[in-house]
Amino acid sequence: MGVAISRYTELSANELLARFCSSEVICPNDPFWNQLLAFNITPPSSSEEQLMFDSSTEALLQKFLQNNLQTGNLGSLVQVFITRATELLAAPNSDNVMLAWQTFNALFVIRAVTKYLVEMVPEYEVCRHVDVQPERRTSLEDHETPPSTPEDLSSQQTHSPKLVSGESRVEMLVDALIGIIIDVPPTSNTYYLHLECINTLLVLMSVYMFAGVHGQSRLIETSLIFRTLFQGRYTMHGPLLVKTLLGNLCSMQPAPAHMFGTGGAHSGSVLIDIASGLWNMLTFSSPTQQSIYTHPPADRHELLDRLKSDHPVANQSCLLLLALSNHCMSHNLYRDALLCCEDSSETSTITPQKDTNGGGSQITPPRIDMAALHKALCATAGCEHSTLLLYVMLHSCKAYKRYVTNVPNIENLILPILQVLYNAPDSNSHHIYMSLIVLLILTEDDQLIRNVHQIMLKNLPWYTERTISEVSLGGVMVLVVVRALQYNMVRVRDKYLHTNCLAAIANMSCEFRNLHPYVAQRLISLFETLTKRRARLCSEIEGGDINSLELPHHAEEKNRRNYGPHKRARRGPPHAAGDHQLVPHPPAGQQPQPGVRAAAQTAAVPASPPPHHAKHRDGDRLLLDAVAAGAGRRWRRPGRHGGARLHQERG
Repeated sequence: MGVAISRYTELSANELLARFCSSEVICPNDPFWNQLLAFNITPPSSSEEQLMFDSSTEALLQKFLQNNLQTGNLGSLVQVFITRATELLAAPNSDNVMLAWQTFNALFVIRAVTKYLVEMVPEYEVCRHVDVQPERRTSLEDHETPPSTPEDLSSQQTHSPKLVSGESRVEMLVDALIGIIIDVPPTSNTYYLHLECINTLLVLMSVYMFAGVHGQSRLIETSLIFRTLFQGRYTMHGPLLVKTLLGNLCSMQPAPAHMFGTGGAHSGSVLIDIASGLWNMLTFSSPTQQSIYTHPPADRHELLDRLKSDHPVANQSCLLLLALSNHCMSHNLYRDALLCCEDSSETSTITPQKDTNGGGSQITPPRIDMAALHKALCATAGCEHSTLLLYVMLHSCKAYKRYVTNVPNIENLILPILQVLYNAPDSNSHHIYMSLIVLLILTEDDQLIRNVHQIMLKNLPWYTERTISEVSLGGVMVLVVVRALQYNMVRVRDKYLHTNCLAAIANMSCEFRNLHPYVAQRLISLFETLTKRRARLCSEIEGGDINSLELPHHAEEKNRRNYGPHKRARRGPPHAAGDHQLVPHPPAGQQPQPGVRAAAQTAAVPASPPPHHAKHRDGDRLLLDAVAAGAGRRWRRPGRHGGARLHQERG
């Protein structure tokens, strides 16, 4: 089916591509497009392959950039894609392999060219390259008399470019992409078309990344691409697109082995296909592919590679969903739809929610399978983008937070987060912070921190500091957080990571039960470390003003307001853990009430806000007060991620 392109180096010598990039004008109805789009190529699946592809097409794309504003060939190709996409959406069977194949090929060329344009020219120039088109050809038969001079003939055959009147082709392209994503399910024949639509939207949105390079300071207000995505008629598509992208992540559908029935060493061999089918019948086996559910990866690095190779639609859907929902604008319809999702298993009637930003529109909450979403997030929590989506859902989606609160096997969610924190030296700093904040949100729930000490784990392969045959999930949480805390004190010395670790331990301290001796030993070791640190600081400031001394060990602790919480940090968790195991004496004449906990008497000292450069963690220093007043209090982060104030709740 078509010409197979086995090596990217063959692209530079392709005659059809050279004609597309030349100064020749090619109209949308030219038979040339049927020849150009009849190829088989495997898109780049790694950064190395993408670099090889870019280097092989560099010369062609440079020539294209010089000629396209005169030829409008990119606009003609976009028109061809829109025509194919319209036919695919209107077809009674959207699983038409031939139509899906041609649509994919057209979109693949569009994405490759658009990626180059986004990197080389400003956003308005990208839109101009898409919208410009040549004037309609003028044939000699339309005139009664032929031109009398060669100059007249050449003037009629010259096709000067003009812009599309009315709706921009950029809007039509985005409309077709969203339509395919929503209305065409990712089957074996349309899987890679679905993936290409998602990737093309990501490429179009990447103009924001290069705005500074091209000197665009107000791209949010002026960008045609972002206005098309976030305004106008696409308001009604927001919940549907969010539901589709979440559905792709929930299903975790593996990629087909071959694209449109091609690929592989023996593609096209009918005899081999028949023999393979007979063998499957004789052995009662099905040609099912492996997934991260059936064959979990050994570590998080393998997990990311497996996601990109085995589940690309799920992986890219998560990235596109994050890019849409976290775009910086006052009214983000995709974020509103994401945060008001409801569980499809609940029988309650979904009522439209009013626009929280003052608009008159109403949002119909998308209904998704929370169990499937939770399973997918647990399986991919070792990846940075999945952790970010997990944080957003836990923090702001009430339905998902309610589901997590009642889920029985909470260890499936907590253990991948702990594994990221355990491997902190090898992890991205943003991933560490997100994982720790997710853990902090989970420790807000009284029932959860009580249950984690009843869940027993055996032989954790990734915990290599000491062999522990059996330990509770709560014990592992303490071990990992203490390890991250000590690693931060010795090497990183980030006070915001420090306070989040202490706050997580403080939240858990009131429910410590049946701790493993090694866990208790690590807690005492932490207590000793903080005590020695305080003693060293006291000796350094003795006889001098703490506000005027330059302390060699920790310059940021020279402020007296910083010193107070660190002084109390060494006694918060032990006091909270002890106090909550005791029942206070009742007044005279009253019987003691079972289950009543003694609250810590230490008052929380207000702390000054952190500096501006500590984005996503403003107010984190207040979390350290939870160590001093940890008994009977919960510390949580309401509002949007980054810039949220911290609230305390009395137990």
